[in-house]
Amino acid sequence: MLILLCPQQLILFESHLSRPRLVFSNKYENITPEVMTTSIWVTTALALILTLPSLGLFIVCYQLTSNIPISAIIGFGFHFFLFAISDRISTSLMSFVNDQKDAV
Repeated sequence: MLILLCPQQLILFESHLSRPRLVFSNKYENITPEVMTTSIWVTTALALILTLPSLGLFIVCYQLTSNIPISAIIGFGFHFFLFAISDRISTSLMSFVNDQKDAV
């Protein structure tokens, strides 16, 4: 049995001999629109922060060296570094969005 935790629901994948079955649990029923809007903004910003600098670094390294493997290693290395500190980035984005919401 494989268990995946999603923000909205708990998904269980049970595989038997016949076919896999999905079971959805409505754990979070009372999610406000403010929480959903904040989550969408934070995840979008986090996705941009994780991908665009790494892609830019890859392109710059490739233009300077004309070596795809070296550029890929540098770009992926920076991407995984950002991914390693993504918890801190997400926390700071959440506090930034909540502070902006409180100021308005």
